[in-house]
Parts: sequence; C-alpha cells; structure tokens
Amino acid sequence: MYLHMSVKNQKSKGLILKISTWRICLHVFSTKWRIRKSAIRNEGRRLISELSVTSHLVSIKQLETQMGQIASHLNLRKKGGLPSDTLVNLKNE
Repeated sequence: MYLHMSVKNQKSKGLILKISTWRICLHVFSTKWRIRKSAIRNEGRRLISELSVTSHLVSIKQLETQMGQIASHLNLRKKGGLPSDTLVNLKNE
C-alpha cells in the first residue's frame, strides 16, 4: 500500500504535535510538582520552627514558675519584718 507523500507528512506532523504536546504537559506537571513539593517542604520547616519556639516558651515559663517557688521557699522572713534580723553577738557572752 502506497501512501501519498503529503499524507505521510501530515501523519508525521500530527505525531510530532502529539509528542510536543505531551512534552509540554509533562514539563508543566513537573514544574507544578516541584513548586508544590517545595511549598510543602517550606511549610514543614515553618511548623517545626514554630513548634520549637513554642516548646522553648513553655520551658521558660516552667523555669520562671520554679524560680518563683524556690524564691518563696527560701524567703522565710515574716511579713512586715525587716530584710535582715539582728543576731546575738556570741563574743560578748
């Protein structure tokens, strides 16, 4: 079976067009995929940083609470008392 040259050219042009279209679609898909993957990676990094900051803030708050508890435990001075009490001079006894 002999096909006319113009028919062969049209078929090859159609095939080339289909291949080109597929390449373009593949390129667009690949580019969109890379952008999406990058966005997901960036969002993950942001969330990790946010969790780290939150964790540090909680730790700092707990330390502040503990320091307050220690300070109130060590401060045995009675209310209304002076900051230092008078001690008996043992040399005079």
